[in-house]
Amino acid sequence: MNSMPGQLRLNWQDPVTGEQKSPLLTCPIALGRDFSQMPSEIEGQRVARLVLNSNQVSRYHTLLTWQSGHLCVVDQNSSNGTWVNGLLQTSAHLSTGGSSQDWSL
Repeated sequence: MNSMPGQLRLNWQDPVTGEQKSPLLTCPIALGRDFSQMPSEIEGQRVARLVLNSNQVSRYHTLLTWQSGHLCVVDQNSSNGTWVNGLLQTSAHLSTGGSSQDWSL
């Protein structure tokens, strides 16, 4: 399935159930463990909110956005931080175009 510009397919294995997840979402995308703590809208744009069932994830952990044609991950002052390619980041540009990027919450 082809994605439209601004859409991402996120892939992970749920740490609690072991179930493989692979939703197709439109940016911006908020990630956290508490749905009510993540914004529903940013600058008039609807936010896709993705709940991750893990105590390592903050209530509102990180935000995925498109900025100047680049996919960006922006940490939201999370407790454990956001890691990209093994480095703790407050914000970072991620690779797109079919390649995978190693980043974790």
